[in-house]
Amino acid sequence: MAFFLVDNQNQIMRISGLVITAEGIATPRGSKNPLFLEGIYEAEEPKTLTPSQREAALVEITLVQIEYLAQRFLKERNLSKEQLGNITVYGSSSLTLTILPNRISHDVDVAVSNDFREFIDAVCSNERPALGQLEINTANPIVLRFCGNYHQRSRKLTGSKRGDLVPIEVLHPLDTLGQKLLRIPLEVFRQKDVPDIDQILRKLKPKRETLVRLLRESFERYTTAAPDEMRKAAGRNTRWLFKTYFTPIDIREEVVKPAIAAFTTELKRSDLLPPSARRLKPRQIGTPDLF
Repeated sequence: MAFFLVDNQNQIMRISGLVITAEGIATPRGSKNPLFLEGIYEAEEPKTLTPSQREAALVEITLVQIEYLAQRFLKERNLSKEQLGNITVYGSSSLTLTILPNRISHDVDVAVSNDFREFIDAVCSNERPALGQLEINTANPIVLRFCGNYHQRSRKLTGSKRGDLVPIEVLHPLDTLGQKLLRIPLEVFRQKDVPDIDQILRKLKPKRETLVRLLRESFERYTTAAPDEMRKAAGRNTRWLFKTYFTPIDIREEVVKPAIAAFTTELKRSDLLPPSARRLKPRQIGTPDLF
């Protein structure tokens, strides 16, 4: 099996073969890509794998299984790839595949269509998992509803058959950061998300204005468009982020208002807003006609 990393212009950037060993390790071979899949290197024997190589390999073998399930799903349902919908890897495993190869992932979170989700869940509950495979957690794509234009920043992993590729999308680390800001339970946020956020910021060193711009893409998370608990948690976590790593943020003034203004301007430019209501002057009341 092999994966091919494809950039947004559909050019192959990385080819990595996978070797499944008796120990259940999928060994990446023959490439180094510091642009996106940093830290995944060639290894001849499982014992030579560094911790980062091993974690990335375990995630990759799970992606091989997801790609296999996608091919099987299409064949059994007689569907085209277009009908499959997007397959998006998010959460900690997306960080393992991108900038944090030492990040241990006990599972792979993947957003897929409802039909494919039911298929994966049925297969995983009734059939023996592949050797070395991590647990596959499926979710509705609505989990990425408040991640803005994440498709523009994600990367595509394509499967083992060049002529019949099933693309798997990997979330950009900054979009993963944005999603982590939606975590509702405070203790879980502190334990699971704060360490990842710290590592993402140390690795990528984004500017304050970059994060503000990305949050404007999903400004609805801070409005009543989002569930009440999520909206409150997003505000709490976002204020913590900027106070800790940058300067305090006024979410309403820096995120919500500018985003709504830009959105309104675009609607006006596209003639999608009704014309402004015209103020009518009150009629002059004169002396009534006398008959």
